[in-house]
Amino acid sequence: MTRVLRSSIRGWLPDHTVPKVLNPYSACAASCPALSSFFQADLFERGSYTRAMKDCRVVFHTASPFELAIRDPQRELIDSVVLGTRNVLGSVNITQTVRRVVLTSSMVAAYGDNADLGTLPGDVISEAA
Repeated sequence: MTRVLRSSIRGWLPDHTVPKVLNPYSACAASCPALSSFFQADLFERGSYTRAMKDCRVVFHTASPFELAIRDPQRELIDSVVLGTRNVLGSVNITQTVRRVVLTSSMVAAYGDNADLGTLPGDVISEAA
């Protein structure tokens, strides 16, 4: 069986693929859903995902910090996403078993900026919006 890692258990994709436990930026490593292992990880801490990646062949990087109430979009959104992605990929680079990385994006990339999200009718995002 192929062992995989999901870098986050927060957001739409992880909500539909892993159970809700631990903090939202924890990692889940599994060979199949019944054999999941959960690891405490911090996107902003270098090497935090390395232990969770041990023996994984695939990494799904689904973690992407996003908040509606921000003052500095560059620092609070862009810089944090870049740093978190660098840290996860840094662990990938030193984990010899990883053969594939799947990087997902934030819904913000598909819809718009933070200000747009506050004006959605019914607070619902869809392809029709």
